[in-house]
Amino acid sequence: DFIDEERGPITLLIRYSDFDKLHKNLKSQAPKNIKIPGMPPKRFFGDNTDKSFVNSRCSRLEDYLNELLSHPDALSIPCLCEFLHEDAQSQ
Repeated sequence: DFIDEERGPITLLIRYSDFDKLHKNLKSQAPKNIKIPGMPPKRFFGDNTDKSFVNSRCSRLEDYLNELLSHPDALSIPCLCEFLHEDAQSQ
């Protein structure tokens, strides 16, 4: 969940691969004054459906998105707006 000042908490259902794609796009599109946080690492071995792993990854991805959105100019980045808009359309 993240907080929209007008609508309150919003839950997004997004795959890790979508975050990974966003992260790559942000690195090339974001203005220099916006610090792009580090992505939680991929898991190459083990059970990606393990509940504690999934909960931890969700929490870290939520922190990633909240850190991005804490910058006042974040929504001026086209790929971030597209990312948020596409997910809102799918719900």
